Amino acid sequence: MKFFDKIIHFLSTIVYILVIVYILSLLPNLFGYKYYIMSSSDMEPVYYKNTIIYYKKVDKENIYIGDYISYQDEEETKVARVTFIKDNQFYVKTNNKNDVGKTIDYSQILGKNFQIITKYLGVYTAFVKSNLVLCSLIALVIIILDIILNKRKKKKVLVIDE
Repeated sequence: MKFFDKIIHFLSTIVYILVIVYILSLLPNLFGYKYYIMSSSDMEPVYYKNTIIYYKKVDKENIYIGDYISYQDEEETKVARVTFIKDNQFYVKTNNKNDVGKTIDYSQILGKNFQIITKYLGVYTAFVKSNLVLCSLIALVIIILDIILNKRKKKKVLVIDE
């Protein structure tokens, strides 16, 4: 039984760490940043697939040639580099060699990209986000088991014969 207790305690420690990492990856939301997880490799080597990109809406005067932006293209969020600006029109291009670029309107721009987090954390965050209920249930069961086992240990009383 002690082996089972140690396994549960180890798993609960891992769960606590993973929950903290997930919360930290979402922390910039409190400061007005939104995030996007790269779903393609079009922007490599700047942004790798599954990289978390934080972006924030800025005035058009604060977007310059060479900046990386996130924008809405039909139903999909995309990331590109600004290569030319004229009035409200922004000519953007990915790092894909075959991309000829496109013109977008300022109204399509979701924000200027500020920070990225490694692709490994992006894979983890995307997995948890898409399987939130399952991950929450597993974490909850492990944490409850750990709490129960810890209470059982504390209830054991040492009896000394006189």
